[in-house]
Amino acid sequence: MAEDTKAGAAETTTEAPPEPKVLFYVISFIVPIAGIILGALYLSKPDEANREFGKYCLLAAVINFALGFSAVCCVFAFYAMFFVGYLGFLFSLLGIAVGGGAF
Repeated sequence: MAEDTKAGAAETTTEAPPEPKVLFYVISFIVPIAGIILGALYLSKPDEANREFGKYCLLAAVINFALGFSAVCCVFAFYAMFFVGYLGFLFSLLGIAVGGGAF
């Protein structure tokens, strides 16, 4: 009988995820390192609600990294196109100046 009350007490002492969940999701998205830490902490807990909260914090951090990487790739592609176009213009000027035809 005492073992049953200990088992019941052990089940009720599990810590619930923080209550303003949306706030922590936003923090996880804005500061992805915090999202990774929160996700790792709450994924290691046995309660299903905690694991789900940790999964969403980790997901918000990963989405931030993916969007940031996509933005960097777009900026890099824009500047690469600009640079290649500028080189083409310079080479066409060089061709005209040397006496050859334009490319």
